[in-house]
Amino acid sequence: MTEEKKEEIIKKYCTVCGIENNADSEYCNRCGALLSPETAEKKVDESKIIPRTVELVLGILGGIFGIIGGIVILSVGLYSSTILGYGISAIIASIIGMIGASLVVKYPLRGGIILIISGVWLLLSYSAYNLFGTVLLIAAGLLAIIRK
Repeated sequence: MTEEKKEEIIKKYCTVCGIENNADSEYCNRCGALLSPETAEKKVDESKIIPRTVELVLGILGGIFGIIGGIVILSVGLYSSTILGYGISAIIASIIGMIGASLVVKYPLRGGIILIISGVWLLLSYSAYNLFGTVLLIAAGLLAIIRK
């Protein structure tokens, strides 16, 4: 029996976020940073990677408070179609904010933008009941964009 040589695939590691990329990749699959030839077979120090737990928790809490505010708006405005629309809008904005919070772990910039947009949307959806959720969503979005 002859031994077959197994071809090893050289990987490139992003110096920004530390994710492993294919050798032929020019840009990081996670954060979009430019990969140079020197990054091949180099791993990034795990301690330099910023965990996005704070943004995730703030975004989810903001979404939960937004949903609660939307339910309150729905219960108050059962007889008014305008107020009913605000409640539905608040719930949809909150759900999108929670999706943005889950994206912020892997894609901080995209997730942060979605969080800010959903926070502003929630503010426009009858802000008296959604102020706390709005603050949490926008804070999470700003943290995701500003922290590097």
